[in-house]
Order: sequence, then structure tokens, then C-alpha cells
Amino acid sequence: MQHNHKLQVLFLRASNITDDDVKQICNVLKPDPANPNHANKTLKVLDISYNPITKKSVKFIREMMELNRTLEYIGLAKCKL
Repeated sequence: MQHNHKLQVLFLRASNITDDDVKQICNVLKPDPANPNHANKTLKVLDISYNPITKKSVKFIREMMELNRTLEYIGLAKCKL
């Protein structure tokens, strides 16, 4: 019996994530129209609360969310936004 487990929830709370880390995460989550198999299509929840990210990360998150139709929730509590 084979199980195909796909990541749906990722909690990175209080993990000292930086704006550069958010940029990398968003690049992975952003679909590439030229390569439809490139992006993660299963993640529904991303919680990056309690990290020292700034307004700089909002740009990366916005760009990713314009293309990603799978992600339903991003936790940003207690960030420096």
C-alpha cells in the first residue's frame, strides 16, 4: 500500500525567519507559468508568525499570492510589519 503524503501545513513560528528567507519560501510557492510542475501545489497553511520579518516581505508574499491558488492562510502575527 503506497501513501502519497503531500505537505499541506507548514508552521515556522518563531524560527528567526528573515525577509530573505520569506523571499525564498515565496519563490518555491509561486507557480511558474512556463513550468507548471515547478511550484508546490499542496500547501494550504503557512504560519510565519513571531519572526523578525519586515514590510519588505509583504512584496514577496503579495507577488506569490497573485499566482498561488492553493494557499489559503498565511499567519503573520507579531511580525514587524
